Amino acid sequence: MKRKGRIVISIALMVSLMITALAGCSKKQNKGSTNGNKPELRALMGYASVDLNTYPSAKVLEQRTGYKVHYDTLPQDRPIDKLNLIISSGENYDFITYSNAQRYTYYAKEGALLDLDTLIEKYGKNIKKNIAKESFDAIRIDGKCYAIPDTKTAANNREDIGPGNCLAVRQDWLDKLGLKVPTTIDEFTAMLQAFKDKDPGNRSSKNVPFVVGQSPETASNIMGAFGIPNAWNDVNGELVPNILMPGYKDYLSYMIDLYKKGLIDKEFPTNTLAVRNQKFTSGNAGVMALSWSEVPNITDALKKNIPDAKLTFIPPLKGKDGKIGIGSKVSAYMFNSFTYIPQKTSKHAEDVIKYFDLKLDDETFKLFTIGEEGKHYTVKDGKYYPIQPIFFKERGSANYFLTGSNAKYSQYWLARLRKDQRLYDAYMVMNVDYAKYFIKDPTSTAGVGDLVENSKNSPVLDEMAHDYMVKVITGTEPLSSYDEFIKDWKAKGGEACTNEVNDWYKTKK
Repeated sequence: MKRKGRIVISIALMVSLMITALAGCSKKQNKGSTNGNKPELRALMGYASVDLNTYPSAKVLEQRTGYKVHYDTLPQDRPIDKLNLIISSGENYDFITYSNAQRYTYYAKEGALLDLDTLIEKYGKNIKKNIAKESFDAIRIDGKCYAIPDTKTAANNREDIGPGNCLAVRQDWLDKLGLKVPTTIDEFTAMLQAFKDKDPGNRSSKNVPFVVGQSPETASNIMGAFGIPNAWNDVNGELVPNILMPGYKDYLSYMIDLYKKGLIDKEFPTNTLAVRNQKFTSGNAGVMALSWSEVPNITDALKKNIPDAKLTFIPPLKGKDGKIGIGSKVSAYMFNSFTYIPQKTSKHAEDVIKYFDLKLDDETFKLFTIGEEGKHYTVKDGKYYPIQPIFFKERGSANYFLTGSNAKYSQYWLARLRKDQRLYDAYMVMNVDYAKYFIKDPTSTAGVGDLVENSKNSPVLDEMAHDYMVKVITGTEPLSSYDEFIKDWKAKGGEACTNEVNDWYKTKK
């Protein structure tokens, strides 16, 4: 009997210990999240330069949310063809993340995507807290939300984002000639003429005062001086496309004059990006438009050839009538990507939304985007600085995993720029210092499904305008042909686009 009693006690003790151990395990796992009966999710992403399945951010998300996600990516070449095939065939993906707004709109209108409103309302507490209502409203198709939008990040939580580029000039050339950085169109022209006449770089026949790529219309510093900072401009309450603005012909006349005087590169129509950059970094050119992201590489390449070379940014230039400005867009309506659930393969839709919501938990979001303090980054005066090389090895591609972000991401993201002071400084100049010159594009608050005619016709119309500009600047077509060009532009969709834009604009007043 004693032995039997001891057995009963031993069994009871074992059961008690097992319960205690399981409870302990449960408490440990609840610091993040436990897998439980959560399904493995299958995701399709745009082309990625890293293996998303083994990337550290993926592991963090699995540990924190309890959801394991298998990632496939679209090919780098012809990705839309592959995406169309996957959507039409109903291949088994729980969610798809892709950047193309036109594809998202098309799939939604065709009934290929799941309406997410009810699911977000039920399971999306963090989603609703962190993603602006304006962003959701902008992606609604016929009143319904079919995706989780990821918006672009504006500096210092600003509402608007500029073009992210401006003109850079060889400061050492200015110093040699005793010139100041130009602030007006007239000063800019005089500087280019001095570069041509006095050849401060001793480049002889290779001297190019202003090297331009194949798209002269991207010189945002200059176009604002002619009153055409944006593709659409408000004139007495009506939206007018820039090619119909009075300043457009003035801009063309100005560029024609620069071309005739040899102040811009005669070969610009055939200058690929690589050729344009090579002409500048070889030391042959004095001015070139630069995006903030290009600054370190361009500077290093230039200094390799010209060790004493220095660069300075030219601010937006003021026109003869006082016009000045750079076009900008509203960040809440600028999208990096759209994440949607295919209608045919939506059996895990609830779990997908739950997963996205868990990703936007403050601590989880911070961990998968910038990592751990002391390991991946440090904080000084409230600013985040990367610890190299581990930050870029383990968080440099964390943006692939974004399905929305929180307000603090604009500060987290700056850690990426602080890897190189030149990169950070260039970004701040173009997006913060020059923000006082921003002129908001009035169409930037249009939803992705609002301007259907524009989405359809813009590629053709933009190419028409570009080709005409190049022909006129180089003299192969006279500026006197402008009226005929506009007539053709209107007939090929320009008039329909203008009417649609203004019909939409009336609803926003």
